[in-house]
Amino acid sequence: MSNITNSLGAAHQTVVDDHNQQTIQQQNSELIKIVDQILASDEFKSLSEANRDAVQDTAEALRGEIAKQVPDQSRIRRWAERLLAFAKEFGMHMAAAALTKLLMAWPALNAIAQHPSGVTR
Repeated sequence: MSNITNSLGAAHQTVVDDHNQQTIQQQNSELIKIVDQILASDEFKSLSEANRDAVQDTAEALRGEIAKQVPDQSRIRRWAERLLAFAKEFGMHMAAAALTKLLMAWPALNAIAQHPSGVTR
């Protein structure tokens, strides 16, 4: 973002953008921790092979999006929601609870998962 000299609005916007970026990075790190815990859990290990593959593939897609140079927060949200849907469908209660808690408390995904025009995706 460019700075406009002698403009309080521009300085404020820069600070807000920096804060948002730090928040997103922290939340993405927390999501990676939850994904790692899910894949190491007894719930995951007890799934059928087909269900394990579905969860693993979704987790890899989610990690891949987070690892991008410029991750798309709306895609991260969709992959996380898909992982949550699998957790619920497959009876992974601890995984579902952890993902639900994170997604509900995740203002960056709730606020930023909007199209630049302001229309929610």
